[in-house]
Amino acid sequence: MATSGSLNTSAYDGRYLQLAWERTTTNVAANTSTLHWTLTGAGSAGSSWYYAGPFTVVIDGQTVFSGGGRIQLYNGTSVASGDVTILHNADGTRGFSASVSAAIYSSSANVSGSDSWSLDTIPRASVPTLSASSLTMGGTIRINTNTASSSFHHKVRYVFGGSEGGQAEFSDYDSSLGFCHMVNWTELIPPVSLASRVPNATYGTCTVYLKTYSDSSFSTQIGSEQSVSFRLDVPASVVPTSTGRSGSAVNDNPFLAGKDVYVKKYTKLKAGVSAEGAYGSTVKKVAVTCDGKTYTADYVAPDTFITTDALTTVGDISVKIVITDSRGRTNVNYFSRTVQPYAAPTISSLAYQRGAYSGGTWTASDTGADVKISFTLGLSLTDYGNTASLSVAVDGETTQTASGQGVGSKTYYFTSVGVDVTRAMSVTATDSVGTSASKADTISTIEVPLNIDAPLNRIAIGGVAEKSKVFQCKWPAEFTGGVKIGDAAVADFAVECFCPHNIWYQKYKSGVIKCWLHNSTTYTGSTPTALMGGYVSYVEIEMPISCTDVGWTGVASGRLGTGYGFALVVGRSNNTIRVYILGNQNSNSIELTGLCVFGHWK
Repeated sequence: MATSGSLNTSAYDGRYLQLAWERTTTNVAANTSTLHWTLTGAGSAGSSWYYAGPFTVVIDGQTVFSGGGRIQLYNGTSVASGDVTILHNADGTRGFSASVSAAIYSSSANVSGSDSWSLDTIPRASVPTLSASSLTMGGTIRINTNTASSSFHHKVRYVFGGSEGGQAEFSDYDSSLGFCHMVNWTELIPPVSLASRVPNATYGTCTVYLKTYSDSSFSTQIGSEQSVSFRLDVPASVVPTSTGRSGSAVNDNPFLAGKDVYVKKYTKLKAGVSAEGAYGSTVKKVAVTCDGKTYTADYVAPDTFITTDALTTVGDISVKIVITDSRGRTNVNYFSRTVQPYAAPTISSLAYQRGAYSGGTWTASDTGADVKISFTLGLSLTDYGNTASLSVAVDGETTQTASGQGVGSKTYYFTSVGVDVTRAMSVTATDSVGTSASKADTISTIEVPLNIDAPLNRIAIGGVAEKSKVFQCKWPAEFTGGVKIGDAAVADFAVECFCPHNIWYQKYKSGVIKCWLHNSTTYTGSTPTALMGGYVSYVEIEMPISCTDVGWTGVASGRLGTGYGFALVVGRSNNTIRVYILGNQNSNSIELTGLCVFGHWK
């Protein structure tokens, strides 16, 4: 880099010319340098002077002097001088060249010389740099400049999301923009409100533009506007807002309809959501997770409703609502509901007593022809007005009915049942929900130690003989010497067999109960759980007869979804078992193709 220089031409007889220059002024605003040049004689010779001329001086491609005629040239003779202005490059750098030619004792140029130099750089527009490559809205980022002169001043502005942001001058303090200004740096605090410019994204590109001026009045700009960009993030706290949420019971069952009650396997939950976006975003999706399942829907303002499947869990359940906006940001809320258990009606302690019933008065008698039937009715959902309709039948003919019955002991009377024929009695209860349950037993003949009907070839012990050529024993029998049928010894035998639902049961004299599936049946099981490379689901099944304890054991076969799997039976209560199905299907549809369980009734 240079601010002055010189060159000599070639010599003739010891004489030559010298061109000298120096930079006298620099115009920073105009990006120019002004050079002053002089051309003088130089060297020595045998005599004191020579005739020389004409002369030519070229600086930076400009012919600044030409001609001059022939003169007497001495060492130090001033031939010509002047000034020339050179425009620098955009970055302030500049190089130039100069050349001189002349005639010494000749009619044409016979000496010449040339050279080139690089001028000192003129300070130009500042280039901004940042203290970080990314920033969260509301935070502070520092903008640095490589200002070349303490007299320079700057203006800064930023653009985000396609719109002009704030702008400020470094020589002032603008509290509304959050700028703190100095010559070489300033701080930018982009407000959170800028998030409205990127409603569908979590960040955008913010570009900072910087102008450099040579004066404090910002009247003369140096160079062109420079820029630098950084990533500007929407704060994680900017999420959509749930402005309202609700949950109501949807009951299609006529009895439950209109009641604000949640009942297992009957009630669906209707979740309502109202929401709004944040800083320009829009709510796009709503997801409701309840009872192990997730339901999604597009959000439609002002309210969006999602109805679940029938609930399968008893007790307090949590309902999770997730709203998602156009940025992909979410807001999560919870509420809970209580689900009531439901079971079919139960008929227990079914029994009969013989006697006489007349005028509303009952008189017990072991030989009476009238019968009093008693049992206990059990119902669920009694707090919500659940009652049952009852029908009592003898030999398949309904003779007694009652409606609006609550839980507790029930008694019905039948006249003229007779004493010498075994009758079938049954009780059926249908509750308000519409589920029925039945219980059956037999009304034996009156008890007599021995009854022989010789004309009809009938004989019985403990009751009236009813079958020809058949020996009947209606009392419990005790054979100390064992029993044989033909040559085969009998160890145990069935005393009762019935199929009130889809499951048969058989009671044995020894106290064993055997239950088995009548037809292949499909159940809705629990939510599948991953296990051993597959899935497991279970269903709880009510047995048609109670066990003395939780000692149910047995085997089952079936499939989970469409794939057959391994089944396991576990006793749950005196009258309930749980069947697990392990298979390769992620399904809660359980089809039992076989079931056989054992317990004890005494």
